[in-house]
Order: sequence, then structure tokens, then C-alpha cells
Amino acid sequence: MMPTDAPRIAYQQLLDFARTVLDKVGLDEFSQQAVSEGLCEASLRGVDSHGIRLLPHYVESALRGRKNPRPNFNFQLKFPAVGYLDADNAFGHAAGRKAVDHAAALASSLGIGVVAVGNSSHMGALASTALRAARQGFIAFAFTHADSLLLSYSGSRPYFGTNPICCAVPRADDEPYCLDMSCSMMSWNRLLMHRQSDGRLPDGIAADANGAATTD
Repeated sequence: MMPTDAPRIAYQQLLDFARTVLDKVGLDEFSQQAVSEGLCEASLRGVDSHGIRLLPHYVESALRGRKNPRPNFNFQLKFPAVGYLDADNAFGHAAGRKAVDHAAALASSLGIGVVAVGNSSHMGALASTALRAARQGFIAFAFTHADSLLLSYSGSRPYFGTNPICCAVPRADDEPYCLDMSCSMMSWNRLLMHRQSDGRLPDGIAADANGAATTD
């Protein structure tokens, strides 16, 4: 959680700064916009675990070549309302934005649009993808798998992913309703925030190398 005495920064100022930094490390304009808006909006919505604090991580990913800063997206229509997007190892925010734009175009003419994404990376907060569609008037669902981080019942090693689920629904006179959740008690990034702040975890959140419950 942010300290109550933390300095406040204007959203647009932070957004402009993030875009400038991402431009300097080689992201194309579409990726710059997707990543910077995804990170800044997550923090603006109070989801700091997936917010602007991750900007150094994305910068390092670009510099080390872990993600493609200038992807060549390849969209293929598999059925009338179903497509597949090869994201060319894009930053996940950019892949999600490109996919939802294709899905919205399909839904505009057919009533529904479904797009699967492959060859991508961590999408950040799924809300940044689903809300883009909801703000255009569509009911949107977004799903993703994740690395094995969760124990199975009575298990001693990671087996399941946190596999986030998001739903966003437009409302007539307000921002869209948005549910963005992990399928675990806590998201992995939020757990890492506890580690970085030396905070103790609540009971029932984490396990040690032997599968025993721990608050460390």
C-alpha cells in the first residue's frame, strides 16, 4: 500500500514520462501507448502490484531483448467470429490491446468476437485489455494462463497458475463495471510487494519449499 504521506503525481505527467522512457528503449508507438497506459491506469485504479512500479522491469525487458519492442503482429481469422493473433513476442499490454481491437471489430459486425493470443508475454492487469472494449460499448471477458505458482490441495510443490479472470461491462452514465481477479488468494506481484517491504503475509497465502504454510 502507498504511504499516506507519499507525494502525488498528475496522471498525465506520469503517463508522458512513461511513454518517453519506453520510447528511449526502442518501443514502437503502439507498444509505448499500450504499456504506459496499462501501467499508469493500473496504479490509478489502486492496483499498484501491476502498476507503474513495474516500469523498470519493462525497460529491462526491452534492453535485454526478453520482449520484442517492435512486434510484427499477425492476425488470422479462423472462423467468422474467431481469430488468432501471433503477437511476435510483444509486450503483453500491446498484444492484449491489439487482440481486443480485432475482437471489437468482429463483434461490431457479428455480435461476438473471440481472439486467442499466442507468442506473447505477461499482460499486466487484464483490466487494461477488457476496459478498452467496454468503453466502446462491448461486454468483454479476458483470460490468461500463468506460470505454476500455486500448490495443489495437500501438495508440496507449485502446480497451478494464478490464471487471472477479468470481466468488464459498459454502464450508461459511469465508467464500466470491471472485475479483475486472480484465481489465488493474492496475486504474485502483490506477494512480491510484501517481500520488498519486509511485510509479513497473512495466514494461508504462501508456502515454503516443503509446502508448509509460512508468513515469510
